[in-house]
Amino acid sequence: MANVLELSQKYSSREKCCEFLEKLHWPDGVECPKCTMGKDAKVYQLKTRFKYECSFCRHQFSVTSGTIFHRSHLPLQKWIIASLLIANAKKGISAKQLERDLNVTYKTAWYLAHRIRRAMKESSIIRKMSGILEVDETYVGGKSHKVRGRGAKNKVVVGGVVERGGWVSAKVLENASIKEVCKPIRENADPEKVTMVCADEWPAYNQLRREFNLRRIYHGYGEYARGIVHTNTIENFWGLFKRGIIGSFHRISKKYMQLYLDEFAFRYSYTAKGRPLHAKKCNGAFMEKILANALIRDPALKG
Repeated sequence: MANVLELSQKYSSREKCCEFLEKLHWPDGVECPKCTMGKDAKVYQLKTRFKYECSFCRHQFSVTSGTIFHRSHLPLQKWIIASLLIANAKKGISAKQLERDLNVTYKTAWYLAHRIRRAMKESSIIRKMSGILEVDETYVGGKSHKVRGRGAKNKVVVGGVVERGGWVSAKVLENASIKEVCKPIRENADPEKVTMVCADEWPAYNQLRREFNLRRIYHGYGEYARGIVHTNTIENFWGLFKRGIIGSFHRISKKYMQLYLDEFAFRYSYTAKGRPLHAKKCNGAFMEKILANALIRDPALKG
């Protein structure tokens, strides 16, 4: 995996950056993003380098058109380096740190980081979860600790589901009610392929007995594992997320909480199944995965 200095040298010009992004986005050749002809439509390169025109619909475009890079005044080199920095940051990286590393203003660093976090949001999970799952909810912010219900009124409630050795999905919830805490698993699991669901004693999870093979662990009685029945995996994810908040971000408002959850879930899911975050090949591929997602056209952006 390249470090920041190597990336700065490798992608020292816009031309080199565009070549890299084009190979990443169009491995089989440039395609018109608007045309219904797909690969059957011929695409011609214009005199302006890295800009193309479709012979069928006459649409002009570039690899960054309609993506999070669209009309950005920030050099593509810094987008690529920022993606690497975020990929490497197990506990996240603050906008203040990006400001220093990229030599940009805090406002630019904050904007850049949030745009990249948008790219780290998968259309939740690539496939439905199966096998052994763990569900749990936790509370972020405020002063009280390990308190549920009314005592957690100053905290943000987040719920999650993790597939053992696989994906994790986390979501900001309105509260810790039955309907809310069961959302993550109902949205991401395949009931026919789930062999067991592990949860703690919180009564809201009782509802899952109707749909899954539910097994409980009773923390209130000092029980944290009973053979393969435990919620240690999802709790470890919560611990990583909270340490990231304390160490890197200090405080996150509810308005932006989902973006940070998406970032941590994306990183965790991609490095699961024996692919540790510090593995060199993993980080390089992870950076490319972030950039590949960033190149997916955003309907809200024109171009």
